[in-house]
Amino acid sequence: MNKPFGVEGFIYTTIPEWILDADISPYAVRLFGVLSRYVGSNEAAWPSRKLLAERMHCNIKTVDSSIKELVELGAISTTKRKREDGSYTSNFYYLWPMIREGVGNETVLGSPPNGIGVGNETVQHERTLIERTLKKDIISPKTEVKKTRKAKVYTPEFDALWAIYPRKENKPGAYEAYNGRIKDDKIPYEVLLRATEAYVKLRANEDDKFTLQAKTFYGPNRRYEDYLPKVEEMSSLTEAQLVLAEIYEDWDFFGGWIDPKTQEQRVDNPIKFGYTRPTNVKNQTVDINGKPYQLDNQGKRQSVKYATN
Repeated sequence: MNKPFGVEGFIYTTIPEWILDADISPYAVRLFGVLSRYVGSNEAAWPSRKLLAERMHCNIKTVDSSIKELVELGAISTTKRKREDGSYTSNFYYLWPMIREGVGNETVLGSPPNGIGVGNETVQHERTLIERTLKKDIISPKTEVKKTRKAKVYTPEFDALWAIYPRKENKPGAYEAYNGRIKDDKIPYEVLLRATEAYVKLRANEDDKFTLQAKTFYGPNRRYEDYLPKVEEMSSLTEAQLVLAEIYEDWDFFGGWIDPKTQEQRVDNPIKFGYTRPTNVKNQTVDINGKPYQLDNQGKRQSVKYATN
């Protein structure tokens, strides 16, 4: 059996030369290499931010900034993974040259056909990536860089909305409308997310031709406001509460968090350092989107339905 990776017992990652030559941080280059080690049979990687931080020997904020650099460069694309309870977990990452745009509805946790590919599956992916890069008829890396830099680049936040939106037409127009609400009208992203999630539920199994285009939904007429939850069902978090909510998002789902006072990565319960879970006016524990939840006997989150009068 041929062993194309040289030294027995070692597995190598592949980083295209055009990424090495790009004007990005060393951590971003390293992230691409780490992600390529976790690509599974569906050609996507889905390691947690905590795991990426451990493999890169940095904190989670550095991982986030490195992800942003690679997305802007056109080296990777991302899409959200969603748990059965509606909360989000680690992203799917698609690496060049298998970058995907508009991969469809969000993926529910547990749906990938196989686990993280760190064995033969990963070795096969690396071999395939090398073969694609070396093929004579493939677009040269320099040409590919030129194409991706000219392509429309969307923010991860918008891509998360687009992934779940029920009617996928005119993505550039939808992005322009979205930016108008975010940048011009200063509408919080969480508001658009709540409205989108409510509209997705409303249009489930309905005819697309009667579904608003995203350009109209996020447009200047603010049609999304028709689908926002009632005011009494929403919880407005203060800046301090948002900091606490972010700490517990990372702790609950990734087992690690960044101390806002020292910027150190910690793996102990935040309560030991004086950080408590944020609550709403009903004294319910709430997540970063203001949605209430409670903890079961194992300390896992359980959603709380709003009481009806």
